[in-house]
Amino acid sequence: MLVDKPAHRNVVSIYWMGRVPPEREVFVIEMEYFNGHTLAFLLDSRDERLVATYRYVLDLYEQVLDGVCHLHSLGIAHGDIKPQNVL
Repeated sequence: MLVDKPAHRNVVSIYWMGRVPPEREVFVIEMEYFNGHTLAFLLDSRDERLVATYRYVLDLYEQVLDGVCHLHSLGIAHGDIKPQNVL
């Protein structure tokens, strides 16, 4: 989310987006640092927590939906929700 919007615990903050330099086709996103792994990494590594309980997987799903609902309330569409983009 952009700096001028309220933060949410399930959404990584975006501080700046744009082209560098402005006339180039290189698009840059400056965002909050997240020290962890993606859901894709955990699935590929067969992390035991992901297969331990239905409740654990449901909790992950609810957190993603909570973040998406927050973005929707701000009029923002993510457009690329996938395990590689879930932290």
